[in-house]
Amino acid sequence: MLEERSYELKATAHSHLDTLWRSLVVVDDSNKSLTINGSLAGAPGTLAEAVVALQAYKELDKAAIKLARSLSQMMLTPRVHPPYTELVITPVSMTNNVPIETDSMT
Repeated sequence: MLEERSYELKATAHSHLDTLWRSLVVVDDSNKSLTINGSLAGAPGTLAEAVVALQAYKELDKAAIKLARSLSQMMLTPRVHPPYTELVITPVSMTNNVPIETDSMT
């Protein structure tokens, strides 16, 4: 019974960590954008804490691979297989999640 409860707690922790990661690191295929937030109001943790937790659960490599694949799918695949699309990257302040004004990002 204790083993079953331990498994349930680990599964719940993984689920919460996955939700936190997906809320902080967002790859939006439809808008061709990537948003990485250091923290979000109402989120149960920060990006740094999520990375530490992913390391503790030995899941950081999987998260990094999934992110790399998502970025590849969003950025490289459209260029290899037309029609070509434009990728827009908007820098965001890590302290207050506000877009940073830039003159040109070409």
